[in-house]
Amino acid sequence: MPSMIKRMSSYLFYLLLSNVIYGLFVYHVFTWLSGYSLHYAYFGNILLIILGLVWDECSQRYLQSKKLAKQLNKEKDREMNQRIVSWIMESFISFKTALYLFYVFILIISQLIKFAPTMLGENVTTFVSANDYSILLLIALDTMSTHFSKDRQRMKIIAENLEKALTEEDETS
Repeated sequence: MPSMIKRMSSYLFYLLLSNVIYGLFVYHVFTWLSGYSLHYAYFGNILLIILGLVWDECSQRYLQSKKLAKQLNKEKDREMNQRIVSWIMESFISFKTALYLFYVFILIISQLIKFAPTMLGENVTTFVSANDYSILLLIALDTMSTHFSKDRQRMKIIAENLEKALTEEDETS
């Protein structure tokens, strides 16, 4: 039981830390870009969502790669590096999960602002209002990338089967 609490605490810590870091970064980028135009700030947010999804996919692929294993085997302090990677694996929660949680918080805060518009400062209110539907963009982009990957895998299998069938037909002719 204590190990489960410890593991859940590490998950929660990672989620909160990643949300705070991402939230501060998005907020500063948004306020910087909104100085030029709210359109720039909105498109900047879309770009950050896309980058977050790409980063999550790349980090998961890297953790599964043979390159990481080779790199760990080459290190001088191999045992310590393996413990670090093991700790990362045990407490790993995808950045995509953190993104979803962040935009759920934005959605909740946006509803609170609708009930009490003066609750937060003008910059924060503008930031939340401009990002309250970003979770829909996140869902759409995530779903689209998942379907794209599945379509690519399916087309690869179809192409292999077609090539195999054509090769068999050439051999029987």
